[in-house]
Amino acid sequence: VHQHEGEGYTLETEDGQEETRPYEELGSSVTLTHDEIRTLSLQAILERLLTMGEELAHDTEELAHARIGEWTEAAGTAVSNEGRPLSAEALLAMLEEVQIEFDETGDFSEGTVFVLPPDLMSALPAELERMDTEPDLKAQWLDLKRRKYEEWRDRESHRSLVD
Repeated sequence: VHQHEGEGYTLETEDGQEETRPYEELGSSVTLTHDEIRTLSLQAILERLLTMGEELAHDTEELAHARIGEWTEAAGTAVSNEGRPLSAEALLAMLEEVQIEFDETGDFSEGTVFVLPPDLMSALPAELERMDTEPDLKAQWLDLKRRKYEEWRDRESHRSLVD
């Protein structure tokens, strides 16, 4: 992302495409009357500010999820679970669609991030556990990881280094 002072930013994808977008305004506010300023404790004022910050964080998170949804749809990498609860099978389908980076030891590279909407996050630990303990799911996971590692090695062996 190239960001300078002004009214927008330019996003460059890994394949070199650029998209310029305007900034979107997010905001939250706290209103205190003169009486409240005189009578409220510092703790009560801080609690209102904390609530304001939580609202802003929530709105920022929703905007980020909306943008990620747009970008994955445009790239053809979005996976819809069609309203069903998160499952290990859906996780495997999602991982099938994305390019995964590895480190030299064969583990996901540091900085690899997968984003799920907050309402699906609570089911994630149990579904990851299923992928680790159920033989069929574990075999699918290990096969997928092996194939993604081979794809990564192929990309790495064909990239050109810049002077």
